[in-house]
Amino acid sequence: MLYKLGGVKNFQIYKAFEKKKYKHYITFTVLFYRNSPFFSNIKLVSSQSKNRYITLKALRILNHSIGSTVIILSSSKGLITHKDALRFGIGGKVLAVLY
Repeated sequence: MLYKLGGVKNFQIYKAFEKKKYKHYITFTVLFYRNSPFFSNIKLVSSQSKNRYITLKALRILNHSIGSTVIILSSSKGLITHKDALRFGIGGKVLAVLY
């Protein structure tokens, strides 16, 4: 998703064996524009124990105040940004916020 948005230059997915089970890791290089990164912070919103959902109506209201922030949603269309969700006319589970 970040690669598709143009915020990540390259990435690598690998798994490591730790404490008798495999863990998956992702390393990536952030894209810089005029010595400033594409995003300065990633806030994970939903977890396995707490899921946060947003409706289309709430997404429309929120869109006016978030500026250049990108919200990543999980929806029936797969992983999409909030702009794609508005275009499709759907809400979904909020996974992360990039600002």
